[in-house]
Amino acid sequence: MSGHRTLRCRRTVGLLLFGVAAFAGMSGKTAWLLVTDDLPDHSAVRRVGALLIVLLLLGLTVLMAAALRSRVVMDDSGVELVTSFKRHRIPWKNIERVTVHPGFRVWRVRVWADGVGRLALLCPTNAVNSGVAVGPRPLSGLSGYDVAPPNTPRPLRRPYEELRAEWLRRRAAAQAGTD
Repeated sequence: MSGHRTLRCRRTVGLLLFGVAAFAGMSGKTAWLLVTDDLPDHSAVRRVGALLIVLLLLGLTVLMAAALRSRVVMDDSGVELVTSFKRHRIPWKNIERVTVHPGFRVWRVRVWADGVGRLALLCPTNAVNSGVAVGPRPLSGLSGYDVAPPNTPRPLRRPYEELRAEWLRRRAAAQAGTD
């Protein structure tokens, strides 16, 4: 692999974009009501309440916009897990496992290094814990699946398999080089 490759769950990005637009629109409408005196009761308590709602909606908008940064960047030196407010770089040689985890309305991909599983990708689903009845269960909720079950959401399956295949390729090349 030359250069870098960025992986994201498209469903997560779509829902976050929708949320940013919705909350920005609601905060704008509420702010407009404050400015134009269109509130039904002009009491100070209602104005303060409306202002707090605007601030809450703007805060949610900023958090959702920051969450749009979340991604996995693969390059020749390793994997970089980018979240809303920080980055974590893991060299290929330090990665122990790459697993997928079904959960309550959300699936997760974790990259394991030094015995710690770090969240790499998150993908919401409309099925409640849809990984329960498919395939052998992992030993615990933290261990996850090494091979994605058949009911893994499609928007998550491709990035997971691509990340896992690159890690396996790098691991095999490193082991062949040391033998």
